Amino acid sequence: MISLVSHLIWGLFFLLSLLLRALPMPLFLLKGYVLGRLIQMVAFRRKIILQNVTRAYPEWTEPERKAFLKKHYTHLGTLALELIRDLSQTSKSVSTAVDVTRMEETKQRLKNRQPVMLLSAHFSHWELGMKALATEMPVAVTLKKIKGGVSQVITEKQRTRFGVQPVYPNSDVSGIKTLIEALATKAVVFVLDQYQPNGLPVNFFGVPAQTSTGLWKLASHTRIPMYVLFATRDKNGRCHLTVSDAIPFFQNEDRELEKFLNTQAYTYALETGVRLCPEQWLWIHRRWKNPHHEIPEAYLKAFEEVKPQIDKALEPLRLITESE
Repeated sequence: MISLVSHLIWGLFFLLSLLLRALPMPLFLLKGYVLGRLIQMVAFRRKIILQNVTRAYPEWTEPERKAFLKKHYTHLGTLALELIRDLSQTSKSVSTAVDVTRMEETKQRLKNRQPVMLLSAHFSHWELGMKALATEMPVAVTLKKIKGGVSQVITEKQRTRFGVQPVYPNSDVSGIKTLIEALATKAVVFVLDQYQPNGLPVNFFGVPAQTSTGLWKLASHTRIPMYVLFATRDKNGRCHLTVSDAIPFFQNEDRELEKFLNTQAYTYALETGVRLCPEQWLWIHRRWKNPHHEIPEAYLKAFEEVKPQIDKALEPLRLITESE
């Protein structure tokens, strides 16, 4: 009986997906706007969003925060419809729906059997971005398992049918093994914008946020170049996907300082992406669960000295938003 109900629900969502794909983009965006208003009316995670935004942009006035909330809920409404629309997408429809740029260097590295690591976050319609990337090159993405069996199965099925290999490095030893194997043949995407219990405090929008240091450990042992993968949705509803230049690895005799510098560099890179299009990041997560950690002043000063190198690597991300 449960299986029958599940199949019925799946069939209804698939039908809705086909209907959404048939809509002209202006009408699709209008429906996303209306759904966003409804989500805002029920105050979905409003308290968390406002708390996060106030921390990140303390200089904003009350009218500015209200204007932002409207934009962000519009994004959430549009994103919800996009995720449903994806259920019936094909590789061809995905590749034509996304403008993918600046992938030549990463493609060449894979062609030469050289590993590639891509740093990303919940930018815009990140799921569509992953699928579009998979039409360009072999892709694996490191993830946390979703709570809820049905959601996990559906999400994983949607990713794998486009060739995106899910990797769960935090699950067990086999997850680490799968990650190492994926690095040999695929561009591996690391999502690093979520709270990490017992993580290293680094500044995110000027507020300490506990962050995983696993990426630093991997980079310090392999020295595989790290690029930032950035997605955005323009005003016409079209998705754009691009990568930065390689972010330098900052080696230091002081391993604790090295860990901080590189973890802070990755976090700063993601912050830069969020600032380019703040309403299209996922503010509903509790990124700052324990924001009262103190970061040594010497560490912050050392990071300021290397920050210009990161800014230079991130310049291509700024160019894509300016072109929109």
